[in-house]
Amino acid sequence: MARSLVFPCHGSYTVLPGGSYAVLPGGAEEVDLDEEVKLMPLAENSEEFCEAVRHFYATLEDFHNKIRVVKVGPPGWRIPRNSHPHWCWISAGVEEVDLDEEVKLMPLAEDSEEFCEAVRHFYATLEDFHNKIHVVKVEKLIHPLLYKQYQLKKACMEKTCSTRNVEQVLFHGTTEQSSREICLHGFNRSFCGKNATLYGLGVYFAVNAVLSVQDKYSPCSADGSKYIFMAKTLTGDYAAGRKDMRAPPLKEASEAPLRYDSVVDNPRKPGIFVIFNDTQAYPQYLITCQRVKPPA
Repeated sequence: MARSLVFPCHGSYTVLPGGSYAVLPGGAEEVDLDEEVKLMPLAENSEEFCEAVRHFYATLEDFHNKIRVVKVGPPGWRIPRNSHPHWCWISAGVEEVDLDEEVKLMPLAEDSEEFCEAVRHFYATLEDFHNKIHVVKVEKLIHPLLYKQYQLKKACMEKTCSTRNVEQVLFHGTTEQSSREICLHGFNRSFCGKNATLYGLGVYFAVNAVLSVQDKYSPCSADGSKYIFMAKTLTGDYAAGRKDMRAPPLKEASEAPLRYDSVVDNPRKPGIFVIFNDTQAYPQYLITCQRVKPPA
């Protein structure tokens, strides 16, 4: 019988990457997420202003007498409540997740509906590789923290995006070693550039599995296995990508400095999506597959 692969998960988390907050067990501070996002100038005679300036000057060293503080916080700068990509009211529609549950990879039974659906979706876009790839196993990732982060980001994007459907199921080919890191830590744009940077310095996902099974993106391991993630991906509002991009471009029509959620190879018919926020993708399934050996 196949066993689940369990990853150690240490520590507790209250502040999520990308600027989202979650109220977790263990005395996490409550935040009023319904409050308007704004930068408020501090009065120069306030204790908060003095403390901030004191801390700033304490480490200026040789620049201590060369720098003058003009203000702490610009006056009158606000972001509309329904337009900020990270701070928004997200209490409704977020599934409850047991954050104390272990991080693990669970093999799916080949006769299960979930296995069949995942394999069907995988083969549907293999194109010329349809008869050249054999699925060895499909494992489901259970990672409560990553999933909670993803849910919070999704709920936020659903309120701010002009796109009705912010989520897609996409593919990401990788190495055996990287597959373990992704299962434990999620997708990490810091490791981008190993295979592609043509549309920006982010994490790449393919609409069609035929791209992800290519050796360039999923090189075979010692036993000939290839590793492909089927990932829930928040593509949201997207624009054309460029090689030098470190973040999506700004939306021209927006009053606040808001950016697109992802970039693509072709805005009219995207085949590749690139995200720059690691909470925008959840590695739901890891598909281990091999090339079909030609008959002797």
